[in-house]
Amino acid sequence: MMKTIEKFQKMIDMLYVEGGMSPAKISRQLQADVRTIMPVIRVAERLELVTCEKLTLSNKTYSKIDLTSGYRGLLEQSKKSGGKNDKIKKK
Repeated sequence: MMKTIEKFQKMIDMLYVEGGMSPAKISRQLQADVRTIMPVIRVAERLELVTCEKLTLSNKTYSKIDLTSGYRGLLEQSKKSGGKNDKIKKK
């Protein structure tokens, strides 16, 4: 359970810094299998933290995962306040 939460936090941090990424790139950077990352992405999508776009280039379909604009705004506001107003407590 903790490993999943850590992967989730690292994925959000990566998306915040780098912007849109494919699930394969996320899994490579987290050194995890895509099959273990996709459920994390689906949960984040249901919570409206990330968007999952389907892009078709030369008859191949790619997924692009990025933070929603609302969640990105909350993270930026939290970083400006130094985390004083965070609703999520970090351990």
